[in-house]
This record gives sequence, structure tokens and C-alpha cells, in this order.
Amino acid sequence: MKKITIVIFTLLVSSYSMAYEPDRAKTNQAHELCECAVFYMYGAEGVKRNGDISASNQLMASAQRAVELSTMLSNQEVTEARMEMAFDEQSELINNDFSNISLLLVKYKDICKLAVGAPEERYKYYLIK
Repeated sequence: MKKITIVIFTLLVSSYSMAYEPDRAKTNQAHELCECAVFYMYGAEGVKRNGDISASNQLMASAQRAVELSTMLSNQEVTEARMEMAFDEQSELINNDFSNISLLLVKYKDICKLAVGAPEERYKYYLIK
């Protein structure tokens, strides 16, 4: 009887954790997309300050896409809260100084390109992480 109880408990725990993984992947992806949205907004402002309006518009379009994707994975209120957290973190990282934006580029450029450009692939990444 004790062995059966252990087996049933193990099956229940493992099935519970397997059911949790897609939700966790969605949460991680939604959070990352908010970080990317803020990253793209910083980039848009940086290139705008250098007079490149076209690049600024492209980066803002990427930021908007990241927000839309994040909202689809969670909701508007959670997305806004995550955006605020990401803004605070990134502002601190560059010490509120655009001349330090290379710190954001190193941290986010490649990840955000994948997160916004290939969201299905990024979701798969989080599923197997």
C-alpha cells in the first residue's frame, strides 16, 4: 500500500509540474518582452537624438510589437507593471545617461531580436529551459 501511495504521489507531482511549465514559459517570455520594449524605447530615443528619425520609428515599432506580444501573454495591467520595472532596471544600469547605452546593447540586443522577431522560437526556448 505504501508503494502505491508513493507512486501515485510521484505521478501527481510530476504531472502538476509538467502542467506548470507552459505557464511559466509564458510568464518568462512576457517579462522578457517588456524588457525588450523598454530597450527598444531607449534605442529609439538614442538614435532620435542623433537625428535618425527613420531608425527611431523602426525601434519604436519593435517596442510596440513587444508590448503587444507581452500583453497577449498576460494582460495590460501586468504588462504595464513589468514595463515600469524594466524601465527602472535599465535606467539604473545606464545610470540615466544615454552615453552608457552600450551597456543595454550588450545585454539585450541579441535576445530582443529573437524575442520580438521569432516569438514562437523564444517560447520553445523557455519551455525547455
